Amino acid sequence: NLTHFSRKGILLVAILVSASLLLGPLISTIEPANADCVTSTSTLIRVTCNTTFGHVTSHVKNSALLKNLGKGQWLLNVILQVDNGAKLTIASSDVSWLKISKANGIVVYGKIDILGSKITSWDTSKSAPIQQTSSGSTPRAYINLRGSEGGKISGAEIAYLGYSSNGKRGLDLYGSGSSHDLTITGNSKFHDNWRGFYSSNAYNIVIENSEFYNNIDYTIDPWGGTHHMRVSNVHVHHNDGIGIIC
Repeated sequence: NLTHFSRKGILLVAILVSASLLLGPLISTIEPANADCVTSTSTLIRVTCNTTFGHVTSHVKNSALLKNLGKGQWLLNVILQVDNGAKLTIASSDVSWLKISKANGIVVYGKIDILGSKITSWDTSKSAPIQQTSSGSTPRAYINLRGSEGGKISGAEIAYLGYSSNGKRGLDLYGSGSSHDLTITGNSKFHDNWRGFYSSNAYNIVIENSEFYNNIDYTIDPWGGTHHMRVSNVHVHHNDGIGIIC
């Protein structure tokens, strides 16, 4: 009986080992989608894997941090951070309009795709985007790519963001490390920002087939060692400051 049991045990172990070897790669590829890689505190929502904004909303239930306004609109009341090695996709299928209160923002060390969604600052007391002064003195929401490693902004609307502060000018490629491999395309619209686009030491950047208007300070400002950048078929008009400066 002992011999019979041992043979069965050996066979079972062999089957389990074989299954593990065969299914291991598959399990490793699907694990991140199921992993608990969205965490939050009173001041921060943190993304540490490849995921979507819809996945973020399913994990952050505290409306003081992220509030569902209905009809695909969400109010972000803290900083949303994408860690190095992670990618966040904000798409119109999950959010039509992301409204960011006060001087909170999106800070990206990894990658971000913004596809068809609208992102603006938001004044909850006035139920409207936050307006900016001619000197950029009013703190408001921003998008900061800090050593971001790729991404695409396509068919998006980025508006009423930024003020006169490093890393918080609007869409800012500024901070720790050089951001690279970003494409802005698909008739995206950048308007009423402090600066429409600003970069420092960035590279492999494409801005094409998009529109920049009603921005206050410089509109497209690749600066401080930015290289390998192409701007083509972009309509730049009715900005208060310089349209395109290099």
